Amino acid sequence: MVRNHDQEDSYVQQLDTSQQEGGDIMAKNESTSAKVASKAGKLLSNPKTPKSVKSVAASALTQRPGKKGK
Repeated sequence: MVRNHDQEDSYVQQLDTSQQEGGDIMAKNESTSAKVASKAGKLLSNPKTPKSVKSVAASALTQRPGKKGK
């Protein structure tokens, strides 16, 4: 399988565009925004999304706070 690194970079950049402040490590009180989580979900549901990008998207979703009120 030939990887298209430009396309993968594009997917990752889509997840990154909503982050105002960067950093290598998230603080305990930080979480993924709803906008980034939405994009991550769309990338995960697309069968053409490369596995490496799906891994990043899944990581973003695990950092999303859980729903309350159930």
